[in-house]
Amino acid sequence: TPVVPLVTIMDTGSDLIWTQWKPCTYCFEQATPVFNPKLSFSFLDVTCFSKLCKALRNSRCGNGCCEYLNVYGDGLSSQGFLSRETLTFEEQVSVPRIGFGCGVNNQVIGMNNVVGIVGLGRGTLSLVSQLGSRKFSYCFTSIGDNKSSSLLFGSLADLNASNGAVKSTPLIRNPILPSFYYLSLESITVGQTLLPIPKSLFQIGSNGGGGLMIDSETTVTSLQEDAFNMLKQAFMAQTKLQVSYSYTVEFDLCFDLPSNNVRKLSSPDWFFISRD
Repeated sequence: TPVVPLVTIMDTGSDLIWTQWKPCTYCFEQATPVFNPKLSFSFLDVTCFSKLCKALRNSRCGNGCCEYLNVYGDGLSSQGFLSRETLTFEEQVSVPRIGFGCGVNNQVIGMNNVVGIVGLGRGTLSLVSQLGSRKFSYCFTSIGDNKSSSLLFGSLADLNASNGAVKSTPLIRNPILPSFYYLSLESITVGQTLLPIPKSLFQIGSNGGGGLMIDSETTVTSLQEDAFNMLKQAFMAQTKLQVSYSYTVEFDLCFDLPSNNVRKLSSPDWFFISRD
């Protein structure tokens, strides 16, 4: 208060909401002004003994403030302190006292067009949990599409409103990693070939490992190695293209696309599948 527009990444694989804070020890360059709490009438500190602070995995108390360090799987990180602020969404719906991180040391790559991350996980700190919504829907449009994606909460996210037009699958919970969303992957088919992958490779183990997690901030789908090798062999057998051995970064299987009978892509032309 007054309103400051913030463009952020929506992340189903994490909980914390954070943006860059002024003054900042290490901030990445952003197009819009860095958030300055001194200019806001609705800004509040979060104490070290609050429920939100205790929900942080890596937190400590410094000068009476709840300090955090949030590290992501791709090496990104944000370090700062927790606060509360009023969030106002596009439809002019305002929600007060939402807990979020003020990042003062942010190690990120490729985030010049955004100012932080909004966690949509199942944990206490996520936007979903703090809004008290038991359900939300997040529509992904094509990467080349100019249409806006929709993020809906509560009754607006009800699949029953689609009159059966939307097919759904249950999201399951990992008791060891309860913040993440998992799917029950049953099998993989390449063309008409059902791969002989044991279902046990897709199940969550007693130690919390395994399973198939949904993460909106992760670009590449990765599989357990045995399942990947079966997929790779089936893909090679059915793809009538020459395997390329000149593309040697993290992608395991690449093909040359003949430019004489396909739409010209940036040269050289490849498509690929990868393992993790």
